[in-house]
Amino acid sequence: MKVTIGFTLCILCALASASSAASLSDKSSAVPRRMEVFDDAVTIQGLKEALLLCTEQAVFQAARVDGYYGNPVIKIQMPNNLRQAEVFLRSVGSGLQVDGLVLSMNRAAERAAQQVIPLFGSVIKQMTFDNAGQIAHGDSSAATRFLERKYRQQLFDLYKPRMKAAMDQTGTLQRYNSFLSLCARMPQASQVRSHELDFEGYLTNKALDGIFLLLAESEKRIRLDPAGQTTPTLRKVFGGGR
Repeated sequence: MKVTIGFTLCILCALASASSAASLSDKSSAVPRRMEVFDDAVTIQGLKEALLLCTEQAVFQAARVDGYYGNPVIKIQMPNNLRQAEVFLRSVGSGLQVDGLVLSMNRAAERAAQQVIPLFGSVIKQMTFDNAGQIAHGDSSAATRFLERKYRQQLFDLYKPRMKAAMDQTGTLQRYNSFLSLCARMPQASQVRSHELDFEGYLTNKALDGIFLLLAESEKRIRLDPAGQTTPTLRKVFGGGR
């Protein structure tokens, strides 16, 4: 009888020990591994480094003479609600005045682009990511599109005063007012809806369109070309260091 009781107690102790070990194993697996947290931090750092590098490359292209004007992909054209007036003025010999305004608009964008690095840099360094891993493994412009979707309005608000200053420095607003004076003498002057246009806002948005397009092109190069992954973090995140 004593042998039977002792044997039974041994079995119960063994079962209790196994159950306790299983419980500890379950709790252990529920705790995130430090490596996973570290990898996410590295991914975020890599995305930020990529966007900062892309910003520098975009500014190098946009902030020089003909950076906008000489690039047909980002060249700023007349606003849509002034296109009819543009066509008419060209038809009556005022094409030079129109060309001068278009050139001045692009010169203002090129000058304002010199302020992009500190403005974009301050936003990029503070940005948060909804899913850093998904963005890092996304398509060729996933980080740029995330930046634009989440922070464009903030960047617009920061950039617009710089664009206004650039317009003043390049005489763009004066040329625009001269253009409107020509429009006022058109037979169909009432059809020119210039009052509906925030000219500074239009230029700011078109300039930002160009910057984001150049950012996307730079991001694609970083993702596809290991030579563009210039830091250990970029190589780790985008594949060059694997």
